[in-house]
Amino acid sequence: MFCSVLVFLWLVAVFVLSRPVFMLYTGALGQGAEAFDFFDVMLHGLPHDLCVASAICLPLWIAGLVVLLCRLRRSGRALPLQWRRCGFLVLRIYVVAVAMVVALVLVTDAALYPFWDIKLDSTVLAYLDSPRGAVNSVSWIFCSLYFVAVLVVALSVLVPLLRIARRCSGIAGTQTFSPSGAGYRLGFSLLWGVALCLMLRGVERLWASPAEDAPISVATVYYSPRQVFNHAAVNPLFSFFTSVADRTRGISPDTFMPDAEAARIFSRMGYNTESVISSSDSLLLPGCRQVVLIVMEGCGGTLIGNLCGKWHDITPCLDSLCLQAVNFEQCYANSFRTDRGLVSIISGYPAFPDVSVMRHADRCSRLPGLGRSMADAGFSTDFLYGGDRDFTRMADYLRQMGYSHVWGDADFTESERSTHQWGVTDGITFDRLLQLSTAPIPEGRRGRFLTFLTLSSHEPWEVPYSRMRRRGKIANSFAYLDHCLSDYLQRLRRSPLWDETLVVLVADHGIAWPDAISELNPSRYHIPLLWTGGAVRAPRRIPQCCNQSDLAATLLGQLGISHAEYPFSRDVLSRTYVYPSAQHAWAEGFCMVDSTGHSVVDIHTQRTVSSVTLQPCDTLAASRREHAAKAFLQTAYRHFEER
Repeated sequence: MFCSVLVFLWLVAVFVLSRPVFMLYTGALGQGAEAFDFFDVMLHGLPHDLCVASAICLPLWIAGLVVLLCRLRRSGRALPLQWRRCGFLVLRIYVVAVAMVVALVLVTDAALYPFWDIKLDSTVLAYLDSPRGAVNSVSWIFCSLYFVAVLVVALSVLVPLLRIARRCSGIAGTQTFSPSGAGYRLGFSLLWGVALCLMLRGVERLWASPAEDAPISVATVYYSPRQVFNHAAVNPLFSFFTSVADRTRGISPDTFMPDAEAARIFSRMGYNTESVISSSDSLLLPGCRQVVLIVMEGCGGTLIGNLCGKWHDITPCLDSLCLQAVNFEQCYANSFRTDRGLVSIISGYPAFPDVSVMRHADRCSRLPGLGRSMADAGFSTDFLYGGDRDFTRMADYLRQMGYSHVWGDADFTESERSTHQWGVTDGITFDRLLQLSTAPIPEGRRGRFLTFLTLSSHEPWEVPYSRMRRRGKIANSFAYLDHCLSDYLQRLRRSPLWDETLVVLVADHGIAWPDAISELNPSRYHIPLLWTGGAVRAPRRIPQCCNQSDLAATLLGQLGISHAEYPFSRDVLSRTYVYPSAQHAWAEGFCMVDSTGHSVVDIHTQRTVSSVTLQPCDTLAASRREHAAKAFLQTAYRHFEER
């Protein structure tokens, strides 16, 4: 019984001491942390530590209680030798497993936080199907240091646990006690079990129904207006395993408001309406036969001086297109990851904080898709990507969306596949895109629809280019993307198909650059949406706020193709576009941006954590945005659950 007590105390000590290490590694000191902040973080995170340690020690308590009852039946005599050996072996296996899990979670949480700015959760499981994707994001030095750190932490946790196990096994199995002392032992055991259960109440979240409030949640330890301190207080084992339990559950549609109220608010937002376009709002010339949709990896608006960036020399091609093309100036990404962004672009579907729609093949089959819509209208459809097309089940999703051919790294030579850690570098894939977009349109087809996802502007930011090295690897990788794009457009202009071609440029998600922009700042997900090509009637600035998910209806509306099956996509040029707005979701919250400002809601506390209203005299604007954001997300979850 004392074994579970000692293991509990040691695990709590490990969790408490891991927080200063997390803060030092992730740069909280650089954000103004002082000495007392370390103590605040450790103190406020204690409920999580007690809960997780209790969950780990509960099996030990049960085993200890069984041993005690067996010895009571033997009048306090020692257990048989074979029983003791078997029990000690099981105990050693258990503590080794605990030490490995604790080390993996603690180290992985600290390692990923600088990249993701969120605590470890079930999002990481998306990489298990294709571990290559996770490894491609970092250097081999980083991977080596990661495994060394896991080993060191595992040994640091394991050695004391093995000593505790060895000592307690000997005491529990061989030390005799008189019947008069049995009552004290049993009483202490029961009291300790009650204490564990009380501290364990937060784990009710694992089996509570969605409508029930668990006594302890991730938000329980939130205490500071500075999110980095709240994140440091969260125990990563708690956040990971509770998010895994919630992974398929999502948020209850009843969480925010009654369904009738959500439906009433959502109906006023103008979704899934037909296109009513005047001649002055037609962006394209007659005879558009080719559409090239280029999805630029991570190309946030902060990189583009003429959008919302600080510099004009990083992406000169995109900067010039902001003035010389159709520029949707206030376009925002629906989510923070590529797999979610692609679904928003291709299916016109919203993003969720805790669900990757692309990974649910059974539900994806019932979603609309640009590939299918264009194919039904007589266009050939191809998707090009220089990386692993099966990563996050992307190829399966794309085929269900109507793409007849999905090109991946396997369609390139072995030498080309080694030009970037993610696969084929953008310079080579843009060449392949040029071949596809300048070839004759297949006979019997009305036109051609090509979609291309770039990859070089991604961690580890290694590209065969050096013009912007002085600004750092990130800026240089996007300068390389811009260079490849400029070269592609210049060569495409010389093609006979240029006058019949529309090139659509959009990012899959934004970027936290250059100032580590948090998700509370809309600049983090402000992205470019540009239309260029010989089929574009004239340059134009479109100032209305919109989402990347609105691209599907807007594109189809301009081509005269129905978009009635896209319930969460709106034609920005249509007269039915009555509520210009954008929604953004990430693992810890969601945001609503409209003409009055923006509001950010924390998913754990369901409270507004950031709100900016452009007209302070409009005192109801923030409340309207918050209700619209919650109604939208609730409606989207309901729709997803019914798929």
